[in-house]
Amino acid sequence: MDGYIASGYLEEVFVGALHNYLGFAEKHLELPLPLQIEAGLVGIKGYPITVSPNGFGGRALHDHVQWQGEVLSYEKPSYEILEPFFKLVWAKCGIPRPGANQVELAKRFAKLR
Repeated sequence: MDGYIASGYLEEVFVGALHNYLGFAEKHLELPLPLQIEAGLVGIKGYPITVSPNGFGGRALHDHVQWQGEVLSYEKPSYEILEPFFKLVWAKCGIPRPGANQVELAKRFAKLR
């Protein structure tokens, strides 16, 4: 297989990156809220998305995914802010994102903040 969207890794990296950015924006840049954020993927058309460690689901139907959101509170966890983006990525692959994915992110990143 040439490529695939590693859903767990993708979500982990985006959550970690947003968490780090928001901490820096609050403590060092002292940016006032709300903040506008954008997340996306490019060059993914035809790539399957992982639905489990050993399985793949639907394939990306479009070449890119673009999402914009708003941060209203520095206290809101990054995985909650990014949930609509993650759902959009899965939808662009033609399948719904399992609710268990969000539960797993909450468990993994609960200690942050």
